[in-house]
Amino acid sequence: MTTRAKDSGSFASSTGQIVTESSWLDLHFEAMRPEYERAVRSVGIEPGWRVLDAGCGGGSFLPLLAEAVGPGGKVTASDLDPGNVATVQRRVAESPLACPVEATSADLRD
Repeated sequence: MTTRAKDSGSFASSTGQIVTESSWLDLHFEAMRPEYERAVRSVGIEPGWRVLDAGCGGGSFLPLLAEAVGPGGKVTASDLDPGNVATVQRRVAESPLACPVEATSADLRD
């Protein structure tokens, strides 16, 4: 379900943070996909690595990250919003990726 922050009109997740709701993040990712794909590939992630997608939103980057680390790697997707984490878990269950993916709800400041 989409929530809009009353003060800004920007899509917000249940945390109240603007532009953090997964459907908005998905639209943004798709609009910028070529740039994001280049950015992920330019980092130099190698097969077998363990990668943290901190602030993963709905998981738009997960297929790219899973492809980069391959079946011997692992991706942990973490987001403050439990709704975004549930979206990631559902997406991974419906379309398994190239490596194991663990989705967690966490505050990166902790």
